Amino acid sequence: MERSVFGLVLAKSETTYGVDPVPTGGLNTIAMIRNTVKFGPKFTHIMRQVADGSFSKVAGANTLPEVSFDFSVEVRGNRTTGAVADISAGYVANKLEIDCLLQACDLTPTYTAESSGGARDGNVTYLPLVPATTGASVTFYFYSGLKLHKITGCKGTVKGSLQAGQFGQLDFSFTGSYVDVVDAALPAAGNYLATVAVQASGTGYVVGDILTIAGGTGTVTASARVTAVSSTGQITGIKVAQVGLYSVSPSLSANAVTGGTGTTATLNLTFNANTAAVFLNTKPPVFSASGSTVGSYSPVFTKLDFDLGAKVTKREDANSVNGVAGFLITDRATKATIDPESVVEATSPVWDDLNSATSRTITGKIGTDSGNKFQVQIIGVPESVSYGDRQGLRTTPITYSAERANLTDAVNSEFALKFY
Repeated sequence: MERSVFGLVLAKSETTYGVDPVPTGGLNTIAMIRNTVKFGPKFTHIMRQVADGSFSKVAGANTLPEVSFDFSVEVRGNRTTGAVADISAGYVANKLEIDCLLQACDLTPTYTAESSGGARDGNVTYLPLVPATTGASVTFYFYSGLKLHKITGCKGTVKGSLQAGQFGQLDFSFTGSYVDVVDAALPAAGNYLATVAVQASGTGYVVGDILTIAGGTGTVTASARVTAVSSTGQITGIKVAQVGLYSVSPSLSANAVTGGTGTTATLNLTFNANTAAVFLNTKPPVFSASGSTVGSYSPVFTKLDFDLGAKVTKREDANSVNGVAGFLITDRATKATIDPESVVEATSPVWDDLNSATSRTITGKIGTDSGNKFQVQIIGVPESVSYGDRQGLRTTPITYSAERANLTDAVNSEFALKFY
């Protein structure tokens, strides 16, 4: 049984695209909002339809796998005491917990150092870019409570919502490569089984046999699952079933496993170290007294939403494992919406802006303490305006398309996320 409120996400930037960098609880925990995770594997199902005089179909295959992985986090910096260096120092050494997530959305950081030691007036600003290759990518470990799901080679996009009197929220949506699921508890200090390989194939085994790893000192015993055998029951395919947890790892070479229907198989093993999850204890700011603006106007509004709108494309490739070379961001359609109260056009010409496609700079801010402040800035053209109602008051909800005002303006300058 798994409780849906349980779960843990670890994330780490990949040095080589698609290669698991092995995130750990002590260094790579993401403080996701409870009950926001959506894990969605997708396969292309192909079946055999043989002309055999019936409508019956024959089992085929699931191919071209991908995983969509969505979750939300609070908008916050990494301030602790205000005396210890945080993101307001403006150095990569103090990077954000979600830095790897933003970079995997093709948002590149630029650090501006504080004016003097301890001034805390530095920042990091993330701007969109189009990388020459795949760009930054991330591996996720999603612990569901009883199982571990790994997703590699992930690229994604992000949405944000700032609502009056509430914490800000960032909603991430990633797509990556499917990895076989293994049984695992939430991470704790110790060693866990990472890979298995056949050293001696034995005889008499069948597909699905669970083989128990021998030896070691631990609280949870690791095991492996037989995935393929020869006609005589020799093991030709094996994978991790339960990662286990050990203070002293079992023998790594020719481990004499037990269980299953066969005999005399031995396995070669590798183990990785892990630690319990460590969370950053920074309380997010509330969206109020924000100083948010549309152009030079400070509207009365309740909500500002934005959507990076990055499009992630699967690269199908007959030369790659599973027929998928990876994932790539191939386009971006950034939007922002705001719901100001209706005022005279002389104060805020929303209808004239719509008619004339006038560009405005929309700035949303949250937080007052250095190291725990956030700003989103969108240069946008209104693409729709309507009338709405908020407790008997007329509003003019506006949707902006992020577009730089002039061709000569710097590319990718129409969207920026700043933490300071």
